[in-house]
Amino acid sequence: MLDSLFDFQQNSFEKNYKFVVENIEDTLYLTIIYIDEQLLALEIKVFIYEPLNQKWKTLYQQNLNHKNIDFYSTIKDQCQIKILKIINKTLLIIFEYAEQFLILRLNKDYNLIEEIELNDDFAKKLISSCSIGGINNLFYLTNVEQTLLEIIKINELLEISSFVINLPQNLLKNNFKISQVYLAKDNFYLGIDHEQKGFTISKKEYEANENNEQNYWHSIIEKGAYRYSLNQKISFITFFQDCIYVASGLNLDEQNLEKNKYYPSGFEIIRIYNDDDWDIITGNPQFTPQGLKVPLSGYGSGFDHCYNCLVESLIVHQDQLCLLTKNIDNLQLWQSSNGEDWQLQTIEYNLENYTQFKVIKTLSCSWGLIYVVNLRQLNLQQNYQILVIIENKKLSKI
Repeated sequence: MLDSLFDFQQNSFEKNYKFVVENIEDTLYLTIIYIDEQLLALEIKVFIYEPLNQKWKTLYQQNLNHKNIDFYSTIKDQCQIKILKIINKTLLIIFEYAEQFLILRLNKDYNLIEEIELNDDFAKKLISSCSIGGINNLFYLTNVEQTLLEIIKINELLEISSFVINLPQNLLKNNFKISQVYLAKDNFYLGIDHEQKGFTISKKEYEANENNEQNYWHSIIEKGAYRYSLNQKISFITFFQDCIYVASGLNLDEQNLEKNKYYPSGFEIIRIYNDDDWDIITGNPQFTPQGLKVPLSGYGSGFDHCYNCLVESLIVHQDQLCLLTKNIDNLQLWQSSNGEDWQLQTIEYNLENYTQFKVIKTLSCSWGLIYVVNLRQLNLQQNYQILVIIENKKLSKI
């Protein structure tokens, strides 16, 4: 069954709030920022989880009264808040309100918060950026035309640098959409989705300081691994035992999910090697330009379950590749020590509809595998929980 580390509903705070959960040096931190409209202040709280005592401890809290009173009249409806983990224990908190920025830094000991100066242009880019998988202090964003990929790097002194990479236009001009950017072994892996033609994985050498036009993107896998529209979307990319693993499948429409209209086509797991060769781990046998590829695990798509359509998480935990999936009946945790031999653990949870269950973040600690979950209620209320799988292989609330 599922138990929770932390459980709070969106209406527990004022409607403008953000939270972030981070594993920092094998310690679980929860940071919450919200607006106290009665005090006209920003409330900042930091909790630390004590697994031996199985409880949260308040590490830091402060009301931040801002000198600009107009901040509170505009933040209610227009504010954007982003919390970035930079390096080690440094958190950067960026508020955007009425085209102005308030930037705070919480230091590594969580005992001091300070307002800092940051170039508005970089602040605006950071609040719109996405994290690059495989590393903490790299972020990316694309221009409106999706012709350029801007990489933003921040060090622990909050020194910011950026450089621009041209994107593969032969793909993006044909309605392909970027879904994943991952960095492993000094190479960028770009995941690009397409509803009819299937996903593409492209690769490019990482160069931290300059844009080398001679270093082109090259496609490793095309046409949804030759499954075409049944592999529209890349859900996750991760690095395990010197290989890249990709979870892919349908880009399912939320409205259809709520009506229990699961299309009977399970996900696939694909492994990419250093030489850019690849294999199907779980999925359907396919004829490809490289020859016939059969699933090395012996499982078909969705681990032989056609309604096992949704991958909620793919992460390495305690030298195991861990895959959390969701179907109309239950949650399933699949684990492998080598990427080919998999063991199943069925997860039970008291939900009327498993489409309500959405993992928004997964973290690995030595004492447990952490899932930050949004449980979407039928009345559209957001109910967030932090769940853990501990050594007894049981999902528990903490």
